[in-house]
Amino acid sequence: MKKTFTININAIIFNIDDDAYEKLKKYLGEINEHFSSLDGGREIVTDIEARIAELFHEKISEAKQVITLADVDNVISIMGNPEDFFDDEEMKEKEKKKTKIKKRIYRNPENMILGGVCSGISEYFGIDPIILRLIFFISVFFYGTSIFIYLILWVIIPRAETRAQKLEMKGERVNIPNIEKSIKKEYDDVKDNLNNLSNTKGYKKARNIFSQFFGFLGEFLKICLKAILIIIGIAFTISGVISIAGITSALFWGHILWPFTFNSLIFPTFLSAAGTISTTLFLIGILLTISIPLILLIYAGLLMIFKFKSNNKFIGFGLLALWLIGLVILLATGLNQVHNYSKTSNYVKYEKFNKLKTNTIYLQTSPDTLNNYTERKIVFDKYKVLVIDDKNYLFGRPKLNIVQSTDNNEKCELKIKRISNGSSEKNCVNNAKKITYNFSENDSTIFFDNYFSIKARQEWKNQKIFLSLKIPVGKVIYLNQNMEDVIFDIENTTNTFDDNMLGHYWVMKPEGLTLLK
Repeated sequence: MKKTFTININAIIFNIDDDAYEKLKKYLGEINEHFSSLDGGREIVTDIEARIAELFHEKISEAKQVITLADVDNVISIMGNPEDFFDDEEMKEKEKKKTKIKKRIYRNPENMILGGVCSGISEYFGIDPIILRLIFFISVFFYGTSIFIYLILWVIIPRAETRAQKLEMKGERVNIPNIEKSIKKEYDDVKDNLNNLSNTKGYKKARNIFSQFFGFLGEFLKICLKAILIIIGIAFTISGVISIAGITSALFWGHILWPFTFNSLIFPTFLSAAGTISTTLFLIGILLTISIPLILLIYAGLLMIFKFKSNNKFIGFGLLALWLIGLVILLATGLNQVHNYSKTSNYVKYEKFNKLKTNTIYLQTSPDTLNNYTERKIVFDKYKVLVIDDKNYLFGRPKLNIVQSTDNNEKCELKIKRISNGSSEKNCVNNAKKITYNFSENDSTIFFDNYFSIKARQEWKNQKIFLSLKIPVGKVIYLNQNMEDVIFDIENTTNTFDDNMLGHYWVMKPEGLTLLK
């Protein structure tokens, strides 16, 4: 039983015996030590490792999965011992006299016009590639034969990609001296070409022009970048300040934030129980959660404008702590508010109209009796907010439907259905009972209020009112034009829309409400 190691050569994994590993490690160490100080040495070592990996890979099979000492000795004999090419020039001469390995045909990427086919074949047969290219060109005029032949050869002949393949193409042994010689030759050719180019007058002139151009361009871009950063910084700062001011005024205009008093634009007192700790904490949570990122935005803007640096980490940690506190408060109070709106129930009441004397009934809205009020610029779901005697009142639109009476008597009846949310069934009913809605009658007219109201300091729990006016068969109604915002989805025999029913007389027949012509 022998110990084995797992190694990585040229991105290929091999299992190797411990004695083979030690010898290979020593061998590669000597090669690295020799080539590390040479120009292109890293590339030489990489190509040597790639060739060793190829040789090792050829020795791996289904029955043999481990590189042995004999395999390493075989690879070293192919590549050459370090002492053969490090110290003894005579060994190099002997190497040249050795029989060259058999050539292989590859497409030559170093001397190619199209695919390197002609230059690769020329390397194999040792002839000038111009001769082959001329033969292929002349053959084009003989039914284009050479075109098809060239394309077929392009497909079937592989391209010489690796250093080993390029040496095999030239019939040279793939060992360390030849790899070193090949890389040095390429490196020297590139170096000579660059030196020749850099010594020309045109190159020097172009270099000076480009140097001046890119120097000017660099300075111009620096100025532009600084200006852009300043503009962005100003935008960050202004937007942050405006946003914080707007959010603060929006949250606390008219709302009591214990023990201080602020104003609130979108959270008037009827949205929650005024002055309660849960409401106060909810608003604080919103303020902290939104304003802390805005403060960081302002800070980033000031950094862009004035380019100052602050090493005080307590500011950042303090803001982070406040933001997390605000987030926790917001989540806790938000869940509590969700619970307060989790149930829905209603309270129904019926009212008889005893004063109506005529067969024709006129329906219209009551005159506005409110005086000395200020209307807030808040409208949502047909609600509006009025300030009366410095108190906020919420007004919502009722929804009136007209149906056929099922009773045998000839009196009209109004069904008033008040709906509200709450934390329990009882809480919903209590909230619904607190909704204020008024209507009146005389001998021929029913007057409906345009709005129902929620009293000051009463919580908003999505209160709604649905009115259902029951009309006996044979009665005629007239819908005044001012009923436009009150009526809702009135069924009739002609399927007339609500707005088009206004200003007309309608008679209640057994089949339903019918237009009186």
